[in-house]
Amino acid sequence: MITMLIDDLDKRVMADTGGRTSQRWATSRRGLRGLDIGRRVRVWQRQDHASAKPQGIWRRTGAMFLAVAAMLVVAVIARAEYDPPIATLVTNMLQSAGSDRSVILCENQDGLYQGFRTGPKQGGYELTDISLDMRDANESRDRTINAGLYHREGYLITKVTDLTRRRLDDFALNAWQAPENTYLEPDADYYFLLNCGAGYADDNVAQFATTYSFGEDLEGREGWSLHNYLGLRSAGGTTWARDPNKTLRIRVKGRPSPHRAYKTEIISTPANGRAYRYGENIDIALTFNTDVY
Repeated sequence: MITMLIDDLDKRVMADTGGRTSQRWATSRRGLRGLDIGRRVRVWQRQDHASAKPQGIWRRTGAMFLAVAAMLVVAVIARAEYDPPIATLVTNMLQSAGSDRSVILCENQDGLYQGFRTGPKQGGYELTDISLDMRDANESRDRTINAGLYHREGYLITKVTDLTRRRLDDFALNAWQAPENTYLEPDADYYFLLNCGAGYADDNVAQFATTYSFGEDLEGREGWSLHNYLGLRSAGGTTWARDPNKTLRIRVKGRPSPHRAYKTEIISTPANGRAYRYGENIDIALTFNTDVY
């Protein structure tokens, strides 16, 4: 629609000038290099500004503003379409299988947690969900099983948010969804903890798969790792212990913080070496998935 409006304005100005003056078109062709979403924005310019009619000046000014608006729309579209995709941040699902761990997901009963450490990406990461490998579950199909996400800094452990799941499915990956805008700091330790509150039946037993391997699968992002132990709490207990021989089979998904998805650079040079003039090309490049400081 913007291009059609610019074309219409061009035709009107051409009719006013009667072809007596020369015209020049400036076209930005390279545009958003690296993202393959280049847009051609045409800006009409007359060379004889001194002899331009006032009406023609206003129309050309309108065309210029429309062209600028078109470039802003392109930038918004680029941001919407080229945020980093959601992917696996860390997982050990492909590691060798260990024994199942049975827990009673009820207040003052069993509990378990698995820790992980985030990567070094400045700007942090957005968390979307955390999945566990469920083997079997009893009386859990119609219940909401909450899990807590905790952040540890030294000896200080603080709760970040609750992740939710409506039901538990047998012999499948069960994903707990994080609320929108859940962000993780870089190079930080977090814990995914199942420790349900009041109102859950005592027979709400679930079996989770574990692994004896402390390695991570290659599909995770650089710098991410899982803690090499499983955290446990026995029924009626108030303290948490560690099982140093196994970890939960877990998958953490998300992406680098979208607010640091790319940086914008001007890669062209003004013709006079100092400043861009009206109608002159300005080429920019968006570097995908690069920190912006």
